[in-house]
Amino acid sequence: ATSAPRRRLSYKDQRELDGLPRRIEQLEAEIATLNQQSASPAFYRSSAAEIAEHHRLAAAQQQELDAAYQRWEQLEAERLG
Repeated sequence: ATSAPRRRLSYKDQRELDGLPRRIEQLEAEIATLNQQSASPAFYRSSAAEIAEHHRLAAAQQQELDAAYQRWEQLEAERLG
């Protein structure tokens, strides 16, 4: 059985795909740092505004990570056709 030919990604899409693993690692490290900070008892001695901003940042990082994984899957699916 012959498989369908692989579809070539555009240059821009290929560059994006090549950079996604590094970006995902970066986001995971940032999220881990934020989680470590919020696990500290001293963290909750901060002001309510600082805690809220920290949680907002953590949620935004998680959304960006989820989007990066989704985009990676999409580009890989396109590449493999």
